[in-house]
Amino acid sequence: MKVWIFNVGEPLPFPQNKTRLRRMGNFALYASALGIDIHLFSVSFDHYQKVQRTTEERANYAINDHFQLSVVKVTGYQKNVSLARIVYHREAAKKFVKAIKEEEERPDIVVLGSTPLEVVCAVAECLREWQIPYVIDIRDLWPAIFSEAVPKLVKPIGELYCWCAEKKVRRAYQGASGLVALSQGFLNYGLSLASREQSVQDKVVRMGYPEYAKLQDNQTVFQAYWGPWGLKTEDFIVAFTGNFGRQFDFRPIIQAAQKLIHNKRIKFVLCGEGENLERIKQEAPKNISFPGWVEQIGVFSLLQAASLGIAPYRNSMNFRLNMPTKFGEYLYFSLPILTAVQGEMKDFVTAHQCGCYYQNSTELARAIEAYVADFDQLEQEREAAKKAYQLFFNGEKTNEQLLEGLKEIINLEASVINKKEQE
Repeated sequence: MKVWIFNVGEPLPFPQNKTRLRRMGNFALYASALGIDIHLFSVSFDHYQKVQRTTEERANYAINDHFQLSVVKVTGYQKNVSLARIVYHREAAKKFVKAIKEEEERPDIVVLGSTPLEVVCAVAECLREWQIPYVIDIRDLWPAIFSEAVPKLVKPIGELYCWCAEKKVRRAYQGASGLVALSQGFLNYGLSLASREQSVQDKVVRMGYPEYAKLQDNQTVFQAYWGPWGLKTEDFIVAFTGNFGRQFDFRPIIQAAQKLIHNKRIKFVLCGEGENLERIKQEAPKNISFPGWVEQIGVFSLLQAASLGIAPYRNSMNFRLNMPTKFGEYLYFSLPILTAVQGEMKDFVTAHQCGCYYQNSTELARAIEAYVADFDQLEQEREAAKKAYQLFFNGEKTNEQLLEGLKEIINLEASVINKKEQE
């Protein structure tokens, strides 16, 4: 079985890479370990660290006997919302199509990330021409979210762009052999673009998180890594691991931290980099630490010692229907989750009793104080978080679900071809 994957934006499994892999990187390692031939196509520019990973026009790497990685050269960008990023998207689309045409052997199936739109449309058109079945992995409500993101003054322009973009991307969705999504809401959106009802080839597969080996002597590691930041394992730590982009709202956290500054035990640790980091740091009180980008061992050490995980996504359409990476990560470390997003996130933590929803800084501060005051409740929710991880976000299980879904589609496609040949 041969699978191609086209993905833009995720960290890549280079041998020297200490960054945690995401959905497709983890899936590629899982499937290749089972003997599935994986060819992952990505780009040279690192979205998170804003650096080039290679200077070659096309760099090929053998990750293992069954996993090949191809990285095509593209120009980068420094701001996530910029003309340079649009140029980057178009360049990536052209380079991927060129890479496809250079391949001599065709795959049994292709997994195509739903963003950016330029890549989806260009690659899907090429695959349709070659009659290669493909699955779209839906992780964002592109292009629908653009009309919500643009300022009111240019709202009509944003809506016109969305209409045009949806018209173009519908062809890619209608040609897909199946759809995979992080949530039912995302899957429903993809089905609306495909103009059809859900079938057995369309599945919800959560954003899984691997069962990494936890640190056996975290006290020592934590002291070495986090001691210089004035943190102790006995602190009540509210942790965030991500970036400081526009999808997050940190103001309620800053205000809640100010309300809780009298309690010296409560500490906030917000990890990551991004365009809004410096502004947020200037507004933050002293009980918030900003360590910047943190390598894997530092993240593990922090989350093992933390009491709560916070997922401060904006309460927007894209996130009301979403179940993002943060959930699997926090739940794996048995952390109840604080979320400000209605819909899927609020419903999940409420139904599984593994966190709470807040609407503003006052509610957030009160929720944290309640956890500090009631150790038994905190421990109950930590146990619930552990169970929720195993049920819904276990990386082994989600990878298995995705692989089985691909196999089903390959078998169904083969069955259709056989019937046509017999007619």
